[in-house]
Amino acid sequence: MSTNPLTLIGLEGGNGVGYLAALGTLRLLAHHRPGWKPKLSWDAQTEKARLHTTHPITEAELVDSLHTALIGGPTNPDAGLTARELLRTRTEQIEISLKQLSKDKNLTKVELKARKETLDAELAELQRRWLEHSAPHLNYGPDTKFKAEVWRAYEQQAQATAYERPFHINILAALCSSACEDEEGDAEDTAFRTMRGTGRQHFLKHMINQLLTLTPEHLTKTLFAPWAYDDPTEALSLRWDPLDDVRYALRWRNPSGDPLRKSQGGMIGASALAVAGLPLHPVHPRQSGLHTTGFSEIKRATTWTWSLWEPPIDLATARSIISLSDIQKTEPDHNQLRPRGIFGLYRCERFTQGKFRNFTPAFAV
Repeated sequence: MSTNPLTLIGLEGGNGVGYLAALGTLRLLAHHRPGWKPKLSWDAQTEKARLHTTHPITEAELVDSLHTALIGGPTNPDAGLTARELLRTRTEQIEISLKQLSKDKNLTKVELKARKETLDAELAELQRRWLEHSAPHLNYGPDTKFKAEVWRAYEQQAQATAYERPFHINILAALCSSACEDEEGDAEDTAFRTMRGTGRQHFLKHMINQLLTLTPEHLTKTLFAPWAYDDPTEALSLRWDPLDDVRYALRWRNPSGDPLRKSQGGMIGASALAVAGLPLHPVHPRQSGLHTTGFSEIKRATTWTWSLWEPPIDLATARSIISLSDIQKTEPDHNQLRPRGIFGLYRCERFTQGKFRNFTPAFAV
C-alpha cells in the first residue's frame, strides 16, 4: 500500500529527545488515528523523521491530532480537553481572587491562609479529574518513588483494566517494576528518570507541568522547524537533552537562580512528545536488577543506544527494532543490521552529577 510521507524537519535522529518525540508521535497516532495507519521512517541523508499515512494530511491536522491526544487522553479526549480548560480557567480566576484577598486588610493571616488552602485544594481536585482522562499515572505522585507493594497495587489495577486502557498499562511498564526493590523497599524505576525531588525538581510533576503549558504552537515549532529552544525550562525540563546539563561550572551564572530559565532553554512540545515515546522502552527485571530497554552498561558507563531505519514501519515493528539486542553491543555489527533496514546507530551516556542525572551529546556508533 502506498503511503504519503510528511517530513518532520524538527525531529533529528541524532538527538535523543527528537528520536523519542518521533516515537511518541507514532504511538499517539497509532492509538488516536488508527485509520491513518501511521508509520515512521528516517531519511538516510538528513536523518530527519518522516511520518507516513494512508492519505495526505496537513501540518495543522497532525498538530491538532497530537495536541488532542496529549491533553485529552486516550479514552475520552473531548472530556479530557474540557477538564483541562476548566482547570486553566479556574486557575486564572483563583489567581485574581488571591491578589484581591492579599489586599483585604480585614482578613487575618490565619484567615488568609485558610482561604488559600481551600482554593489550592479546589485546583488540586480539578487537576486530578483532568489527569484521570489525560494521564492517570501522573496522579500517583510527583516522582517515581513508590514502595514496591504500592506500585504492585497500581500494576494489578492496570492489568485488570488493560483491555479498556492499554495506554495506561504501557506507561506503567515503562516507569517502575515491583519485581525489583532497592535497599529502601522502593520499586526500582526507569533509567530515563533524571531527578527525584532534590531542588524541587520532580520527574512526574514536570510532566504534568508540560501538559498544563502545552499549546498547538509548541508542537508546530517542534515538528516543523529547527529547534529554537525558546520555551521556559524552570519546573519543566526532564534533563534528557544534553543542553539541560546546567552544572554551575558550565554556566556564566548560577543555574539555580538563572532568570532565563523562566523564558528560554527548552522545547515543551518536544518533551511532551518524548514522554509519549517512553512506553516503547519498558523496564523488565534481570538477575542484576531492573533493566530499561535501550540501555546497557558499556565500559562501566550507563549508555542509551537507538537506531534509525529507512523503510516505513508501524508501531509493532518499531517495538521489535528498539528491543534488538544487537543494537546494544559494544561494537554493533552493521552488516547484520542493514538487512533489517537500519542504517544508523546513535549512543549517549547517562551520568550523575550530585543528585541529578543528565545525558551527554550522542555520537554515531
